[in-house]
Amino acid sequence: MKLVAYIDQANVEDVRARDQAMPERQSEKPPLIFEDASALKESEIQTEKNTPTNEDVGGFFGKLSVTSTKQEMEVTHSATWEETVAELLAKNALLEAKHAHLQAKNAQLEEQLTELAEAKAQLQTRVGELETGLTQAEGVNENNHQVTQQAAHTVISEDANGLEVAHTHAQSTRTGLTP
Repeated sequence: MKLVAYIDQANVEDVRARDQAMPERQSEKPPLIFEDASALKESEIQTEKNTPTNEDVGGFFGKLSVTSTKQEMEVTHSATWEETVAELLAKNALLEAKHAHLQAKNAQLEEQLTELAEAKAQLQTRVGELETGLTQAEGVNENNHQVTQQAAHTVISEDANGLEVAHTHAQSTRTGLTP
């Protein structure tokens, strides 16, 4: 059987070019024959012995049932269209749910980023405080070192004076003179 579709001549050439470009679409089964729609009445469909099956006729929106009138074909195609629209709406709802989930995750990450920025600022403040304390400690340490050196010099001086006094005392005792 032959199926005659109602399309214009430009679409016929597009379909033939597509069929030639796609070898998997070519088979041993007879191809669909497209004729100029002006030669047919709107409700006519010519059929013969080798009518393509549902598996032979496909399209973007699924399979078309081969029927005897154009009106029945449109009804079948509309059901397929409605199924496709329902699938697309379901996919859209799924994508919207994923989008909402990603927005929530993004908000959570933004919050964590803010917390990390605050923690970083606190650590930088603490580092500044520690550097100030270290500078002060180094100053105190330097001051302590100077005080320790002065005290050591004083002790040494006192010891030296004490030794001189003791030495003088020892010499005077030896000579019998009292200072």
